[in-house]
Formats: sequence, structure tokens, C-alpha cells
Amino acid sequence: MKKVLQDRVAIITGAGRGIGKAIALAFAREGARLFLAARTERELVVTADSCNDTGTKAQSVIMDVSNWNHVQHLIDTAIKEAGQVDILVNSAGIYGPIGPTADIDQSAWIRAAEVNLFGPFYLCRALMPYFIERKQGKIILLGGGGATTPLPKNSNLSIFRSM
Repeated sequence: MKKVLQDRVAIITGAGRGIGKAIALAFAREGARLFLAARTERELVVTADSCNDTGTKAQSVIMDVSNWNHVQHLIDTAIKEAGQVDILVNSAGIYGPIGPTADIDQSAWIRAAEVNLFGPFYLCRALMPYFIERKQGKIILLGGGGATTPLPKNSNLSIFRSM
């Protein structure tokens, strides 16, 4: 019996742990060819190995979604090696600083914006021309609960994670 995602190629960011890892394993069980991306090599390799154990092919790409060159390398690698990309799952995200706005570390706040806002933008920006040309493609952007149930003194970017 054909699996739901057989013959599909998916890029999953934040795949080293948490929901990104769970999505990668679910996609692997359904037969997708995977390009798994995250910043932490050790965790990403464990996820890729678990996905490969299901009989699918999963490749690790160590990268940072807030870096345009890393994003472009990820997309180029997937298209070159698999011949296509059908699905993008952006699960990468970080917590920003928590505390009164006047007291938080400005550079940590900016870093959260880079990952949680610019990261999804870069991924979509890099893939949209390809998806438009092919007239197909799916983009799944995940957000945290901070947008709907913010934490006290959370002056950071919860709103951006809700895209």
C-alpha cells in the first residue's frame, strides 16, 4: 500500500527536537524523503538516523534559519539532491528574553526576531519562486502558544511565532 507522503520531498526546520522531531518521524513513517535542518548537529543526526530506520531517506543539514545564505544552501541542496521540494515545515523557533521591556537584553530580543520572524520569511522567500514555477507546494509554519496565551513579562516576539 502506498504511503501518504511517498514520492514527496519535505524540508523540516527545527527537526532536532520537540515538535520538529516528531513531525520528521511522522513524515518518515509516511514515506517522505526528508531534509532535516537545525543548528545542533548531535540532535539532528539522531533524528535523521531514526527517520532512516523507517526505510525513508533523511539527510541532515546543519544551519541557522536566520541566515539567508544557510537557507539558500538548504533549499539548493534539497532541489539538487532530490530533484524537487514539495513541502516546507518551519518548526524552528526560540524563546526570547522574558522580563520588563526596559530590562531585557536587547541583543537577545533581536536574536528572537531574527529566528522567529526573519527565519520563516527567508524560507518562504527562497522557496516561493520554485513553488510558483512548479504550480505546487505546501508551506506549514508553526507558532508557539505565546501569541494566544502570553506569559507575564514576556515582552519579546510571541506575536511573530503565531504566523
